[in-house]
Amino acid sequence: MQETISESATPNVLNQQELSRLDAYWRAANYLSVGQIYLLDNPLLREPLKPEHIKPRLLGHWGTTPGLNFIYVHLNRVIKLRGLNVIYICGPGHGGPGMVANTYLEGTYSEVYRNSQSRRARNARIDSRRRGTRLFPCARPRSCIR
Repeated sequence: MQETISESATPNVLNQQELSRLDAYWRAANYLSVGQIYLLDNPLLREPLKPEHIKPRLLGHWGTTPGLNFIYVHLNRVIKLRGLNVIYICGPGHGGPGMVANTYLEGTYSEVYRNSQSRRARNARIDSRRRGTRLFPCARPRSCIR
């Protein structure tokens, strides 16, 4: 049996502004994730990419990242909308850049890693010792926690 959507169901549909904001957040998380996975330098593409900007060994996996970022942005929307007490548990490994990108965008990364650099410096510099951007300011992240 095919169900029809009534007029009363439309409040559950995202309006164009909400959809645009979710899409922009998702694209920003994907951009930060790609930078962590692939780039050693020049994350803001202020100059044309050169071979020396690309990591010789990738950490993270692009195939998992967009889906994890998609779940993160929509789960955040539902949590805020309904005032839910929820935690997003994601397995360790290839999806790490996505989780770091999202926690950076929402501000929780800076709450935990207080010694991290300024927003501009974090966006503009890359740390080759870790996954990518200097969102990872320390060789041992636990030493950054206060």
